[in-house]
Amino acid sequence: GSGEGGGRSGAAEGVAAPARLASEELSAEELGDIYNGLSASSAELEELEPPPTLRVALHPYQRQGLWWMARREALAHAGEAGWLKYSFPDGTPFYIEPRTGVGSLSPPSGATAARGGILADAMGLGKTVQLIALILHDRWHLHRASRAPQVLP
Repeated sequence: GSGEGGGRSGAAEGVAAPARLASEELSAEELGDIYNGLSASSAELEELEPPPTLRVALHPYQRQGLWWMARREALAHAGEAGWLKYSFPDGTPFYIEPRTGVGSLSPPSGATAARGGILADAMGLGKTVQLIALILHDRWHLHRASRAPQVLP
């Protein structure tokens, strides 16, 4: 994909989307709306169910953390796919990945895509089990992919 968002208009979920292509210049008010929509208080993250190999139940916020971490790993491999390009009023471009709210002043690419992140929940909220769930999630999907039927030419 192109860093231009493939001609889609839009911004992060929960943010009023500009009524034009994402690569066009934004007004200061529209930029403010995007910034406010990316705040932590406006985040409504999806939840990802852990694989059946995890034998404990996760709390909703832990399933959100699992979704976020799995998404970050997928984005790191996808490069610039899914990123939308915007411009500051002075014409300087910036890029936003609307599903995670990650922003960048540099064009995203597979080589420069952020990998990982900071899981900064308070002590005792289950960060270790979230990371174990991510490892098991990755292993589960690799195992399932390796068992997929092979198509012969």
